[in-house]
Amino acid sequence: MSAHETVWVYRGTLRKRFERATIQIDGSSEVNPSGFGRLLQTDRAGASLFHNLTETVTISLNGSVYLVSAVVTDPSVAPFQDQRYSTVSPSLSWKFSQWWTLDVSYTYSERVVDSQNQWNFSNSTFVMLTYGGPKWSVSR
Repeated sequence: MSAHETVWVYRGTLRKRFERATIQIDGSSEVNPSGFGRLLQTDRAGASLFHNLTETVTISLNGSVYLVSAVVTDPSVAPFQDQRYSTVSPSLSWKFSQWWTLDVSYTYSERVVDSQNQWNFSNSTFVMLTYGGPKWSVSR
């Protein structure tokens, strides 16, 4: 990009709901300060699928791809390497009683910088047990 270039920003979401499932596709392009003297353009595309297997069990799959590049504001500053970040996360939610829910999810993420031949990845698992008891209220 040059020092005097127009950059468009946008954000959009398409969502379709079915009786027991929801599909969502979204995308965006944003320009934000980097914290190290650069403006970064981030283009994002994502998709989500939620499906209620039963009244108490829901599965979902979320995925996103981010493309990050620098917006040139000062040509004398060292170049910023374009980067790609992607993530995918399946999850399962089970409401096993009126007040208790168990959520389990796994996330795989990777970051790629092609110009420097760098590739990094991570794996994580998340387990959460939630109690959502009755609401307490006091009136006068």
